Amino acid sequence: MAGCVRCGYRGSLAEFRYLGPAEGIGAVSLRRCPVCREINYFNEVEEERELREPARPWGLSPVFGKKFIREDTEDAR
Repeated sequence: MAGCVRCGYRGSLAEFRYLGPAEGIGAVSLRRCPVCREINYFNEVEEERELREPARPWGLSPVFGKKFIREDTEDAR
């Protein structure tokens, strides 16, 4: 969730209009609040990290341990 420093509006990062990079290099950007139009300073990497699922142990996924069987069809022969 992103937040405006002026009006306190909280919403997704996509709701804040992207204006451009805040610095010449890096993941810091300027975005405009959709409510009060204030320009805010966001670290894009930190915002993305909050949106992701919790980390899973290395190599595990939702399909771990499932058995996959190929169905023979006319096209496969």
